[in-house]
Amino acid sequence: MTTAAGQSVLAQDTVAANVETELEKVRQRLRSHGGDLRLLELTPEGEVSLEFVGACRGCPALGFTYSAVVQPAVAGVAGVAEVSCGHAHLSPHVARLVGELARTPKQ
Repeated sequence: MTTAAGQSVLAQDTVAANVETELEKVRQRLRSHGGDLRLLELTPEGEVSLEFVGACRGCPALGFTYSAVVQPAVAGVAGVAEVSCGHAHLSPHVARLVGELARTPKQ
């Protein structure tokens, strides 16, 4: 698929399949704790909306899990412009710090 300007754009179904592949990796961890994650929406603009379900909904570590594990995994998929989850409430500053900590190599 190409845009009017002739730029190559991944087909939305390809992006959705790639997002699901990344989510499946994360779901293994979540399911071991009685939770799960749903892909609610993927817009043509690449905006991904997610929902934590099951035990994740009341988990005090939900914000950390989202910022350190879920968001980076999904944001790394080609064609994804933005990732959001209504239940993961961290300030942008804290989310950035958590993301940096998660990416810091262990010594």
